[in-house]
Amino acid sequence: MGSFLARCAGRLTASTRSCVLAYTAVFLAALLVTLFPLVVNGKSLLWYMDATVQEYAYYAYFGHWVRDALYQIFVAHGPVSTWSPFWGYGDDLYTSYLPYLLSPFSLTAILFSAENAEAAYNAVIVLRLYAAGLAFILYARLRNIGRPECLLGAVCYVFAGTSVVMFLHPSFLDNLVVFPLLLSGVELLLAGRNPLLFVYALCLACRSPQSALPFCVFLLVYIVYRIVFAPDSLPREDRARAVRRLVGYAALSMGLQMVFLAPLLLDTMLGMDRLQVERDVPLAYSGQTYISLYLGLVGREVLNADGYWGFGPLFLCALVLLCLRWREHKALTLLVAVVVLLVGVPFFSSALNAFQYPNVRWFWMPAFVGAWATMRMLGCFGGLRAAEAKVLVTVCALYGIVALLLPGGEATASFWIAYGCSLVVVGALVASTARLIDATRTFALLVAVAAFGGAVNLATYVSPAYDGNISGLNDAGGAYADMAYGSTAALDRLNEDYHGLQLEEGDLWRYDDAVDHANNANLFNERLGIDFYSSLYSNDVDQFHSDLALNNPSAVYYLGLNGRSSLEALLGVRYFIAPRDDEGTIVPFQFDEVSYRYFNWDVLTTRQSLALAFVQNGMLTRSQWDSLSPVERQSCLMGSVVVEDADLPVLAQSGLAPVSLDPVGAMASLGAPDEVPYEVTSAVDVPTPEDAERAARTGKELEYPQKLAAGEASGYVVRAEDGQGFVVRSGSSRVHLDFDAPANSEVYVVFENLRFTPFSRLDTYTDEEWENASALVRGSVLWDSATSETTQRASVWARGIDRSAWSQGQVYTTDYFMYAGHHDFALNLGVSEEPLTGAVLEFSAAGVYTYDSMTVWAQPMDRFDSAVEELQRQQASDLHYGNGVISGNIDMEEDGLLFLSVSYSDGWSCTVDGQPADVLKADVAFMAVPMAAGAHSFELRYTTPYAFEGAIVSGISLAVLVVLLIRRRRRPR
Repeated sequence: MGSFLARCAGRLTASTRSCVLAYTAVFLAALLVTLFPLVVNGKSLLWYMDATVQEYAYYAYFGHWVRDALYQIFVAHGPVSTWSPFWGYGDDLYTSYLPYLLSPFSLTAILFSAENAEAAYNAVIVLRLYAAGLAFILYARLRNIGRPECLLGAVCYVFAGTSVVMFLHPSFLDNLVVFPLLLSGVELLLAGRNPLLFVYALCLACRSPQSALPFCVFLLVYIVYRIVFAPDSLPREDRARAVRRLVGYAALSMGLQMVFLAPLLLDTMLGMDRLQVERDVPLAYSGQTYISLYLGLVGREVLNADGYWGFGPLFLCALVLLCLRWREHKALTLLVAVVVLLVGVPFFSSALNAFQYPNVRWFWMPAFVGAWATMRMLGCFGGLRAAEAKVLVTVCALYGIVALLLPGGEATASFWIAYGCSLVVVGALVASTARLIDATRTFALLVAVAAFGGAVNLATYVSPAYDGNISGLNDAGGAYADMAYGSTAALDRLNEDYHGLQLEEGDLWRYDDAVDHANNANLFNERLGIDFYSSLYSNDVDQFHSDLALNNPSAVYYLGLNGRSSLEALLGVRYFIAPRDDEGTIVPFQFDEVSYRYFNWDVLTTRQSLALAFVQNGMLTRSQWDSLSPVERQSCLMGSVVVEDADLPVLAQSGLAPVSLDPVGAMASLGAPDEVPYEVTSAVDVPTPEDAERAARTGKELEYPQKLAAGEASGYVVRAEDGQGFVVRSGSSRVHLDFDAPANSEVYVVFENLRFTPFSRLDTYTDEEWENASALVRGSVLWDSATSETTQRASVWARGIDRSAWSQGQVYTTDYFMYAGHHDFALNLGVSEEPLTGAVLEFSAAGVYTYDSMTVWAQPMDRFDSAVEELQRQQASDLHYGNGVISGNIDMEEDGLLFLSVSYSDGWSCTVDGQPADVLKADVAFMAVPMAAGAHSFELRYTTPYAFEGAIVSGISLAVLVVLLIRRRRRPR
C-alpha cells in the first residue's frame, strides 16, 4: 500500500505538479473571498442547527470516544464501550459513528479536545473542499485531460453553488471528494493497475445510508459507459475480464465494510418504521422550485430537504455551447440532460433517496457534471463561429431578462452578481473570437471568474449585505459555548455550589428541561438527559413516544417529556431545568423546589423519581396496551410493566412472571384517568365582573363565547361540517374548549390521527373577498399560489383557559422530509390545585385540520406521591454504569420483573447472581429482567449486535484482498 501510494505520488508529481500548485494558489485566494464576511463578523463556518448539534457535537464526542477506546485497548486492557447512556435513553455509538470510522477527515477528531474541536472542525471543512479539487484533478488526469483544463474544471467543481453545503452540512462535502476518487479507482482497475483506490473509495461511498444508493447507481452507469460505449471503451475480448475484476473487488469492498454495515443494516435500519411510511411524492415540484433550478444555472440555491443546486458563472455559457455542439459531445449532452431530469422530477429524486422524500443530497453529481461540461466546452476554447456567437449572446441576454421579470424578488442580489460574472465570460469569449485578447489571457480570465465569481457567490450567502444567512451561523467559539455552557451547565454549577443535593460521580439520575438549548448537549457533556437528535434512531423508542402521543412529530429527534409527571418519575428524572420565573413553562407536578438558579434558568429538583432500575410486580400484555388511549397507557405504567406477547412463553417457562393485571388493575396505583366532556366555543373569554363594569360605563355590549356547531365560524376558524376538524383561513387563529376538569388533576387535550392540509394563498380567500379584490391583487395571489411552496408542517397549541403555559403538537404533511407517520398528540395542560374550566386552541398555519377524535382527559394526581413511594420501596441499589455494563443490587419481595429505563436492544445480555438471565423488551422500548424473590446482584453487558458476524466477513475479505495484492505484486509486469 505504501509503495503504491509512493509510486502514485511520484507519477502525479511529475505530470501534474504545476496544475496542483496553480489550483492551490487559486483555491487559497478564492477561499479568502468566501470567508471574508465570516472573519469580519466574527463567525464560524458552522450553522447553529445540524452543523453544530449534529456534526460538531458528533465530531467532538467521536474524538473522545476513540481516545477512550484506544486507552482501554492499549493501557487499561479493558472492554471498549459501544453504548452511551447519555444519548436519549441510551444508544449504540458504534452504528451512530459508522460514517466517521472510515473518513480520514473525521479521524482528525482524535487529536483535539472538545474545546479545540470547533476550530479543528472549521479547518476540516476547508480541507474537505480543497481535497475535492485534488480528487477532480486526479480523475481528469487519468482521463488524459490537459493540465489547463484540469485546473478550470477543479475550480468550477469546488466553487460551484452547491458548495454552500459547507455552511449547513459540512460532512456532505466528503462526497465531493469520494465521487472523483471512485471514478479514478474504476479507471485504475480498467487499466490493470492497483485496486486499492477503488476498494477504499467504494467503502467511503457506502458508509452513509443517504449516499450509498446514488453512488452505486451512478457508478454502475459509469462502468457500463466506460466498458461499452465510451470512445476509448475496452475491446470486446477484454470486457469480461474487466467486469470480473470490478465485480470481484466491489464484493471485497462490501465485505470489508460488513463489520460496520451488518450492525447498521440488520439491527438499526431494517427496524426503522420511518423508512416504510407512505409518503406523497408529487408529480412535479412547486413553481418556486423550478425557478430555483433556473436561477441555479449560474447561482446557488437550496432545494427541498437538504438539497443543493448551483453551478457557477461559467456554466451558462458552457451549456449554450454544449447545446450548439451536441453532435460532437453526444454522451456529455445526454448526461447533462439526464441530471436535469433527475433533479427536476420528484419521482427520480425520491428513488435516489431509497424512495423516501425527494431530495438532492446527491448534489455532488450535478456539481461534477457541471464542472466536467464547463471544462470540456471552455477549457480549450478555440473560438466561436459567427452564428454561435449570436446565439450565445442572445440566450445569455434572454436568460437575464427572464430572471428580471420574475416577480417577488426570486432573483436576489447574489444571483445578479453571478449573472454579471457570466456576462463577463460571454464578453471574453466573443473578444477572444475577434482576436481582441489572446487565448492565454482568455483562459486566465475564465479561471479568475470561476474562482472569484464562485467564491463571491458563496460569500453572499452569509453576507449581511446580501442574503444575510450569517445570522444562522455560530459566532467563532459559539458552537462549543452552545454545547458546553447551555442548560446542562446549570447541573454542573448545582454540583459545585448546592451541597444539599450533589451530583455525584456516576450519578444515574436523569435531567429534563423546558429551555431552548442545543440538541445533543447531554451527549456532549455526558449527562443523563432525554434529548436525542440523529438520523439513526431506536424504532422502539419512537414507538413508545407514538403510543403515548408525545409531541415528537419526527422520529429522529425527541426533546423532553412535555412535563408529564408520571413519565418524569418513571424514567428517573430528578432535575428539571426551566426558564427563570417563566409562567409559560409546564412544570411536572412533583417539581416544586428551586434548588439552584443559574443565569436565566431555574434548576428544580424532586425526590419523587425512580432509579433507572426498580421492581414492577404487575404485568400488562402488549395487546392489552394497544387497546387503550394514550393517557390510559401512561397511567398503566405506574402500576405494571408492559410485556411483549411474544415473550409471554419465556416468562411462563421461567416461572417468574409477575401478577397479570387487566388495564383497570394496572391503573389502580395512580388512578384511572377520566374522559371529560367538552364543547367547542368561539375564541372569546367569559366576561369578568371588571369587564361588565367597564361595559356599563362605556355603553359597549359584552361579548360572550358561543358554542360552535359543525359548519359554524369563529373569526378565521370554521368547524368542519362533520365536527371532526377545523378549517383555518389565517394562522394564529383560536377556538376555545369549555369543560370542567377536577382540581389536582393533570389535564390533556388528545388528538388521534390529526392531519393537516395546507392552504395556498388563494385558498384563504372567500368567494366574496375574491370578487372584491383588484386585478393587481388577484395576479399577485395567483402567482404566489402557483409558485410558492405551501407549508408542510403546522402546530396546534393548547393552554388552560386561565394559564399561560402552552403545549404544542406539531403535525407534518406526508410530503415533508421529516414525516414519520406520527398523527397522535396529547397536549399537556399541566396540574392545578383549582378546577380547570376550559382550554384555548391555537392553529399556527392556514389549512384544514382533521382528526378521528379530539378528547379531553383528566388524570387524578391525589395518589401520585404514594404510587411513586410504593415503587421506590424496591429500587436497585449500588447502580453503576461503565464501558457498556450496568450493574447493581436488588431485593425482590416476590417473583417479578426488574424494570430498567434504558432503551432495549438485542445486544444486551444479563447475569443474575452470576447465572444467565433473560432480557425482555418492556414498556415498548425499555428492558426488564425476570427475577425470583430474594436479594440479588445483577449485571447487564452490551455488545453491538451483528458486529462479531460482520467482523468475520470483513476479516475473510481482508485476507482475500491481501492474497490478491501479493499475487499481483509477484506477477511479472
